[in-house]
Amino acid sequence: MNLAASTWNYASALKAGFPFSRMMEEIAGQGLGIEFWLATLEDEQIIDYERHHRGKFPFVSCHTSQANSFSEEILLREIRLCPRLGARILVVHPVSLGFTAHTWDYSYEKPSDPALLSRVRMYADLASSLGICLALENGPIEVLEEVMDFAVRENLQKCLGICVDTGHASMHTDRDPENVLKHLRTFREHLVQLHIHDNLGTKDDHLLPGTGCVPWPAAMDILGDKRQSLPFVFELKTPGSPADALMESVRFLTQL
Repeated sequence: MNLAASTWNYASALKAGFPFSRMMEEIAGQGLGIEFWLATLEDEQIIDYERHHRGKFPFVSCHTSQANSFSEEILLREIRLCPRLGARILVVHPVSLGFTAHTWDYSYEKPSDPALLSRVRMYADLASSLGICLALENGPIEVLEEVMDFAVRENLQKCLGICVDTGHASMHTDRDPENVLKHLRTFREHLVQLHIHDNLGTKDDHLLPGTGCVPWPAAMDILGDKRQSLPFVFELKTPGSPADALMESVRFLTQL
């Protein structure tokens, strides 16, 4: 399996003084890929990564800093940053492309906006020119359907795909207990990455996989042979050691 860790897992530890280089060593030491959470990545950390850690990870992606906001200037800058980090995927949220829908929303009813889709085309074209794929994270399923229908019409599938976040898709189990499975079925052919975490069905808990309500065996059945090559990126929030949480999560997934 293609397993990776988000630097978001270490956000609290880094804020408390945990060394950036030690985080790099812990993730690389487990043979995992890495996803850079750009909201907390500082210039000196980029330099440290380039000097000491680049090339140690089997997979590299980035996650936009704009999880709940939109600035075209920031989005374009982050797309251009990806090659410097060796990343081929930039995960974006609906709002970070200019949609008013947010990651935790269950549904979205705003009419299609041709002007907005035209800007999405511009972002995708820039990404394509740099060898980057924009991975749109859920978000209401209606937004993902609109964007991927547009991507298919415009032949943009190589630079515009989907990142299903298993936790976000499981926050609405009171309305749809199979929402995460519906996302995986609907976008299976457009998946470029997954965010892996669990919850109890109502909040974005970022629990270790297997400790919440996500139906993991059914999810793996839907993925089928994709589970071997598709990047599984752990986004975990735990009170203890991030490295220990990663080891436990890897153990759980690889035993399914």
